[in-house]
Order: sequence, then structure tokens, then C-alpha cells
Amino acid sequence: MINEEDMEKAINELNAQLLSNYRQVSEKYSLIYIMLIRRFLGLCTSRQETISLYYKLLIDIQEEALNWIAHFVKYYSNCLKMIDNYNIIAGNIYNWDEKGFLISLVYTLKCIITKKLYNSNRIILAVQDSSREFISLLASICTDGIALPPALIYKGISGDLQDTWLEDLNEKYHINIEFITTYNRFKILLLILPPYSI
Repeated sequence: MINEEDMEKAINELNAQLLSNYRQVSEKYSLIYIMLIRRFLGLCTSRQETISLYYKLLIDIQEEALNWIAHFVKYYSNCLKMIDNYNIIAGNIYNWDEKGFLISLVYTLKCIITKKLYNSNRIILAVQDSSREFISLLASICTDGIALPPALIYKGISGDLQDTWLEDLNEKYHINIEFITTYNRFKILLLILPPYSI
């Protein structure tokens, strides 16, 4: 264990010297030579400084977490007020989520190769032609525990998607004013949760 008082005296003495004599000062205060050099050059800190820095970082993280908790508590209490004001029952509240998957399409290939190449043991087996497809899974569950059947969205082939469905789509939030007005017209309350809130 390093005596911090001796280390502090040694560093002060080195600061007063024109040419630092680490060996002599480390022997005078019975300190480890390399440790004195590292502390003097600022390459390492005392145990107390390290602990203080650690606690400061920990406190900053805890404060940030408390801010987020307060934000979500306020947000969800407002949601509960809306549910009470509009008398929404659990059977009318759904949560939808989407997850994308990259799947590989595996095909067995038959290749014609020379006997020399086959005997070289460099070619063992060819099973995939690197075809990949991205699919999306849509899942929904009601707050009363009833789950709707999941939906899979595959890559379209025909190209006949109605582009009017995508007009005025806000790519950042996936909603727009027309979307919200349509929901209001049908008396559907739209609740948009912040990302990663569940």
C-alpha cells in the first residue's frame, strides 16, 4: 500500500528540482520507483482520486436515470388520465411492434469440379448461394392478454404497391397530420410511445 503523504512529499520535491532525480527521491521516501514516475507524470492517480472519479461518474449516471424515470412517470400518468377521461377499457388497447429478420435461403448446389481440386480437401461442401431475404414480423397484444395472430411481411414481387399509401409519410416518426386526422375522424385515440419505453 502506498503512503499517500510520502507520495505527495516526493512529488512536491520533484517539482522543486530542476532535473528530476526519481531514483534518489523514491529511495528517500521508500516508494516504488516506477510508481513515483507514473504519478509524477500524471499517468496514474491516487486511489482516492480514482474512487472520487468513479463515484462522480456513478452519481451522474444515477441522476440521468432519475431524470428519465421522472419523464416516463409523467408520460404514463398522462396516459392513464386519458384512459380514465375517455373510459377506455382494456379490450380496446393494443400494442403493436415490428421486428426485422435477415434470413438466408439455403439451396444445395451441384458443381462440376476436377478430381484434383476435389482431392485437395479445399472444397468440402457448397450449400448456399448467398441469397438473403429481409422479412418483418408484426406482433400485437391487447392489454387484456389476447394476442392477435402475427403477420409476416415478405419482399414484394409484383411491384403493385399503391403509392398513395405512402404519400406525406414522415419517415422519421412514421406518422403525419393526415394519419392523425384520420384516427380522430374514426374516434380512435392514438398513443405514440417513446422509443425503448417498454
